[in-house]
Amino acid sequence: MRKNILFKRWVDEWLDKKKLYIKESTFFLYNMNIRKHLIGYFGDYYIDEITNEMLQSYMMESIKNGISLSTLKNILTLLKSILKSAIDKDLINDKNFKINFPANKKIKHLATLSIAEQKKLMRALLEKLNYKTLGIIVCLNTGIRIGELCALQWKDINLKTKMISITKTIQRISCNGASKLIISTPKTKTSMREIPISSWLCKLLKRFYNKDSSIYLISNKSKPMEPRTYRRCFYKFLNDNKIENIKIHTLRHTFATTCIIYGSEYKIVSTLLGHSDINTTLNLYVHPQVDDKRKCIENITVILK
Repeated sequence: MRKNILFKRWVDEWLDKKKLYIKESTFFLYNMNIRKHLIGYFGDYYIDEITNEMLQSYMMESIKNGISLSTLKNILTLLKSILKSAIDKDLINDKNFKINFPANKKIKHLATLSIAEQKKLMRALLEKLNYKTLGIIVCLNTGIRIGELCALQWKDINLKTKMISITKTIQRISCNGASKLIISTPKTKTSMREIPISSWLCKLLKRFYNKDSSIYLISNKSKPMEPRTYRRCFYKFLNDNKIENIKIHTLRHTFATTCIIYGSEYKIVSTLLGHSDINTTLNLYVHPQVDDKRKCIENITVILK
């Protein structure tokens, strides 16, 4: 067994094997992170020279260079997977690779639209209703991601049962100067889901219904519109209608927040969003206000009296 193999050689072998049983989009992401972040630092080390201390040093240097903690965690998870495969092949001795991450003290505030802002947006959308603006309405009323929306075909929309099936997503992936549009299953199993649609939205969709089930909803063609193109359409619509510039993902945040404000169960909201863990929903969207906390305390006092 080869004991002295360079890291950059081993990752090529690792990628070749991984390519056989992971999604194409996942392969491109792995390859990009390896070439962009890992090869420059670890590439010329022999695989058995890499230590936990080196991983810790890489992590600290990366933070100083401005890489976000969430991105860094994904990169290091990938690195540990590569090293674990080397351990399994007896290329290096079994090591307990463990990284101590600094505490993330930043509180993440998600931008959302108020009810008044949502109504203003809806009025503008309905005044200029077409396939593209219909997509924005679908986002605001279902919380689906832009890639899922772009991949939506009429065969995924059942107007009789009033359900939308999310079975695929679209993304453009880039690596080594080349890019490719990929249609694949969503990133997690829970992202494959069915979302009920309201009677109102169902009636709206019926106005645009196409008997050809292969037609994509927002492009109204047999070829999908890719997310970056749709983003440009979204920003143009906001600008043309003098609506404050927001990211299209804000519609998803707004949907989730509105559901929770109006009393929807957290588990239901989590399922609608396609989160793999209810804790993701809780951490992102559930932030009790002072009045809610005070009511909770008062309830306990009543019980204990």
